[in-house]
Amino acid sequence: MKIQTNQETLEAIKTIVDQYDNSIHYSDMVVSKIFNLFPKDKFLFTYTSDHAEVVSNTKAGHGFIPPYKDEYIVPLVIWGKDLENKKILNKKTINIESFNYLIRYLVGIDKEPKLSYSKKLI
Repeated sequence: MKIQTNQETLEAIKTIVDQYDNSIHYSDMVVSKIFNLFPKDKFLFTYTSDHAEVVSNTKAGHGFIPPYKDEYIVPLVIWGKDLENKKILNKKTINIESFNYLIRYLVGIDKEPKLSYSKKLI
């Protein structure tokens, strides 16, 4: 069995971080292409993720037990015409468990957004 040197460990970490950064860049490119397919005055665009990743000098991935807070903080992007009239607070943390209620509100099915601001993990 070969024991990794500090340099080999650092290179492995750098590779993981580079791969993660590349995946974010690729995701940004795909989302941008989808976003640009539609006229900006006629659609509602939302983007979120089902989980985040832990990327550090000692660990990388998701699904850790016990979980890390970093695995549960995900982006939520909402773009559409006339959203300034909706009761959505910019830069406020919401629990993604209420995402379906948010969409129902944004498309006019529900009159109130029924958002959860709970920090509790489900």
